[in-house]
Amino acid sequence: MKIAFTLPFLLLVLNLFGQNLPTELMTPEIVSVNRMPMRATAYAYENNELAEKRIKENSKYFLSLNGNWRFNWVKNPNDRPKDFYLTDFDDNHWVNFPVPANWELNGYGLPIYVNQPYEFAGHIKRYGQLNPPYDIPADYNPVGSYRKKVIIPQDWDGREIFIHLGAAKSAFFIWVNGKKAGYSEDSKLAAEFDITKYVKPGENLIALQVYRWSDASYWCRDMWRISGIERDVYLYATPKLDIRDFKVQAGLINNYTDGQLKIDIEVNSYKNEAKTYHSKPDTFSVDAKLVDAAGKTIYNESTKAIESVLGKYKTNIHFEENIPSVNLWSAETPYLYTLYLTLKNKNGQVLEVVPVRVGFRSIEIRRDFGKWQTSILQRCKQT
Repeated sequence: MKIAFTLPFLLLVLNLFGQNLPTELMTPEIVSVNRMPMRATAYAYENNELAEKRIKENSKYFLSLNGNWRFNWVKNPNDRPKDFYLTDFDDNHWVNFPVPANWELNGYGLPIYVNQPYEFAGHIKRYGQLNPPYDIPADYNPVGSYRKKVIIPQDWDGREIFIHLGAAKSAFFIWVNGKKAGYSEDSKLAAEFDITKYVKPGENLIALQVYRWSDASYWCRDMWRISGIERDVYLYATPKLDIRDFKVQAGLINNYTDGQLKIDIEVNSYKNEAKTYHSKPDTFSVDAKLVDAAGKTIYNESTKAIESVLGKYKTNIHFEENIPSVNLWSAETPYLYTLYLTLKNKNGQVLEVVPVRVGFRSIEIRRDFGKWQTSILQRCKQT
């Protein structure tokens, strides 16, 4: 017999368990709303000169949001401010609080060091007595609310604008100029949101509400349990054609003397044709260049033909090449090459350059002499 559960019934169940928390915090199937897919860590620069220095703060399309934010903290989530994200909300009675920073190390809440049981359940609910995800206390789940006004440069107009939150524990909601933009868990991974449709050149309001515990907190770890926005927060703007993600594999072949370089690149188009139900294709090309530690180019290849991608869609590009006599990477001699991925428009104009540090190595699990063993082969080659 199948039983169908309606949304009102589920909400009733949550209330029966005494939970007045947002539904997202108590639904394991929801780990994000409107969050961009996870991707490789990198930054796309507007030209080669900036890419070679690899200092994203020097880019005109980077804006750090680190520093003081207006801040409110409550122990009981029922006391959290409900309309704080509105642009006309008066936060003069709030305090300044640094970002990134943990609450508990700055006088808000108690840092807890424990392996198990869960810090929010204590010793009362242990092992079989737990009832996930309803063990989060309804009246004791500290909430930090943040507000910050930021100025979007005029020359960002016409580009795609993202916000990057390096880490926030354990879950948070985001509003931009009074409109809800998304939700995220995965507290040790970066969360990025496309906020283009919410912002404008000039003054904008970013508001965040961070919860100490959520259904993502069910993980026993021998560590300090502390909360807040723990890593950098910043805005960045990309062209409407963008290298959104990539994967680089740098292994060893031919008795570990030569390198095998494989590159997969995802190019996104954020173009959206106004007043239509379809998108138009745009054309581009991609260059891949590998440079050694002395600055010598040892590999340089471009797409064989002009590629195309529809607006609001993505496409994938693949490069592959064997590199003779590569310098090998190991922990003792961490030799790194630099790979430059350059995106150009149909006229050959550079749109962005992504620098990537690459080390050639192979780690294998082999069966030698009847025993399984792990061999880090690039170290054997160098010794």
